[in-house]
This record gives sequence, structure tokens and C-alpha cells, in this order.
Amino acid sequence: EKAIKPLNVSARLATFTLVAVLKNQGLFEQALDVLDVLEEKNEKKEKIEEERKTIKALIKQSKEIE
Repeated sequence: EKAIKPLNVSARLATFTLVAVLKNQGLFEQALDVLDVLEEKNEKKEKIEEERKTIKALIKQSKEIE
């Protein structure tokens, strides 16, 4: 299994669009990292939690397929 590098993204680049791009590419852990940065920026908490739940479900789903 390949190691997943944490995504060190600056607060300026952390957006929900970046989360969507990473999620669509299957880079779920990195998408979670961006959500952490968004949380630190005090962005929309409800949207962050919703995205986090979705991504965790996708991670679980992808592990079941393997």
C-alpha cells in the first residue's frame, strides 16, 4: 500500500473547491487535510462536517472494494 503524504496547503489555497477536486481524484486523506485547514479558518462548520462525513463514507466504501 502506498503511503499517502499529507497535503500542506496554505490557508489561502484551502477552499471547498479544492476539497471537491481532491475528493473526485480519490485523494480522500488530502481532502480531509484541507477540511482541517478550512476549520482553522472558521469556515462554514456545517459544510465542513457534511464533507467530512461524505469523505469518510467514501474511504470506507473504497476499502470494502479492495
